[in-house]
Amino acid sequence: MSQYKEGPCGTDTAAAAIAQFLRVKTTGALAVAGAADVELGTMELPALAAGDATVRYRTAAGTVKMVANAAITAGATVYAAAAGKIGASGGLAIGTALEAATADNDVIEVLRDAASNPGAQTIIAAADSGVGSTIQPGVSMVYVDAYTTDANDWIVLPALSSVPNGFTITIVGQAQGNFEMRTPAASAEEINSEDCDGTKEYLFTNTQIVKVIKIDNTIGWMAHGFSAIGAVVAAVVPD
Repeated sequence: MSQYKEGPCGTDTAAAAIAQFLRVKTTGALAVAGAADVELGTMELPALAAGDATVRYRTAAGTVKMVANAAITAGATVYAAAAGKIGASGGLAIGTALEAATADNDVIEVLRDAASNPGAQTIIAAADSGVGSTIQPGVSMVYVDAYTTDANDWIVLPALSSVPNGFTITIVGQAQGNFEMRTPAASAEEINSEDCDGTKEYLFTNTQIVKVIKIDNTIGWMAHGFSAIGAVVAAVVPD
């Protein structure tokens, strides 16, 4: 039966014990979120074992308590970190620290940024399809800050199955120069009607803004670029 949840918190099922205020995700049961995960929310109360658990959703109004992985300065941007925590650096911006953390496991108050809901991400093009160069599911705003080596480095779109039809990602290219864009390795997923899982790539011209829209799981992604003054640029056929 379909349902909806109204309010800042809701009940879900934890896969195992999870400490209070950690960031969590769900793939059927709650689990601790990693540095590359856009979380469902944070644990409102600790789960002492597998079973029912209360989550404060990331869409909740107001501030939220989170667990730091190291020292964080009050007023600094905080980022998703491993083990359900937050850190002073990373690829997924969460919000702003309203108080300082002095050590690992400190609990601090965080104000979520509007841009971090459902997710904003800063990535660096690389030649390894790693976490630092891959756009995570649910992220709709991406800033490409640099490339690791040269114009042969690439960024990676999320798997088609991880986002709904019509999902749009706005990617701002501000690396040192041009770079490439791919789909996940061995996925056979397409950009502009070409398989871009490694053999072919979409040439991303630096300083452009590219909108990438999922058509469906069969057709794949449509990508189109715009200049900094809003002019539509020629369509790119991956090669």
